[in-house]
Amino acid sequence: MTTPGTEEFRAQNFVQAFPLLLTSAEQGDAEAQCMLGNLYQLGLGNVEIDEAKAMQWYYRAANQGHSVATSNLAGMVWPISREAAAALNQLAQQQGYIPEAKAS
Repeated sequence: MTTPGTEEFRAQNFVQAFPLLLTSAEQGDAEAQCMLGNLYQLGLGNVEIDEAKAMQWYYRAANQGHSVATSNLAGMVWPISREAAAALNQLAQQQGYIPEAKAS
């Protein structure tokens, strides 16, 4: 079963996705939590950028083993602590995260 809000998110209909994802995220859905992190980090749809909320949602998803959320959290932590970011990147890889190949 698809998490409510994920199809809207992938279709870049962020305004409709937000309330659906919020409900799913509050119920503990890691995919929804990661997507909410994206919305807050990037200020998508009608969501204002809020790095603290983005990090909170990424953290909640990362604690459930969501590798993309763990990697995104690492990127946000990097300016604060390179050591913590490196540990999070290592954890993301252990959780199965495979970075996209960089274009040559």
